[in-house]
Amino acid sequence: MKSKILHSFIIGAVIAVVFIVAITIAAELMLPLKDFLKINFYHHWIGKGVAALGIFVIIGVLCLIFPLGKKDYWINFWIWMLVIAAAIGSLAITGFFIYEALIK
Repeated sequence: MKSKILHSFIIGAVIAVVFIVAITIAAELMLPLKDFLKINFYHHWIGKGVAALGIFVIIGVLCLIFPLGKKDYWINFWIWMLVIAAAIGSLAITGFFIYEALIK
């Protein structure tokens, strides 16, 4: 049961990381989105955090109800996907802000 919970919420974390990267870049490019987050959550970062937390929990619970794989080796696969998503996401956000600050 522990591995099922771990597996489910690692998948939720991967999707939450991808969401945070996407919404961070999208909010900088589309000011109405950033304004929507500010108006509804007091600050755009709080809005992104609340939305990411919701995605993490919803995906984690859905994966508990509808498991994607039953073998323990899938946990290793999803941990690596989380590491890769975090690394690529960090590079994408850093690259985007460098582009915005220096080139644009």
